[in-house]
Amino acid sequence: MVSPDIVLAKHTTDPVTLMRYFLCMLFSLVLLSCGSPILEQRLTDESINWYAVQIKQLKDFEVVECDPQIEDDLTKLSLTVVSKQELDQINARISLVESVEEFVRYFNKDKEIRPFLHIFPFSYQQMEFTILFHPQNSQFAIAPNIAKAALVDGNVLYYTAEENTGAFHVVYEENYLQAWEIVSSTCWKH
Repeated sequence: MVSPDIVLAKHTTDPVTLMRYFLCMLFSLVLLSCGSPILEQRLTDESINWYAVQIKQLKDFEVVECDPQIEDDLTKLSLTVVSKQELDQINARISLVESVEEFVRYFNKDKEIRPFLHIFPFSYQQMEFTILFHPQNSQFAIAPNIAKAALVDGNVLYYTAEENTGAFHVVYEENYLQAWEIVSSTCWKH
């Protein structure tokens, strides 16, 4: 994974811009150490924006909603992405599990986020992650393809959508660990 500093360096080599970036980050970190919830939210938003760039490159997903639940620290995160793919349930499982695992790995590696995590290491249990499958901009994928795959409360739910109304119907549900084991045993090399 590429660090945000490397991504920034690819976009600018202007020393003034780089110095402003460094001073802004330093100022933000100093203010964050004072425990400001607004700045904690901002740090989380910046991290999510950076992740959005990464997930766009890896999976061609667009992040459409992010809802971090912050009390004194980050307790839960809800993230919704849109995919232009049409996938059956097996491939929707792979896509969801790979995306969740990549996000968890990213969050746990980020040393700026770590102090704000309620529980470390961050895991799928602290997430809600939804993929909306929109092969065409105006409608969801139609059955038998999956229109929505969602990780909610440790379970993965797969939905189809009615062609005329767009109403969702759950067609399959499984525990996230079951989904992870299936993907791990069939798709990932150990």
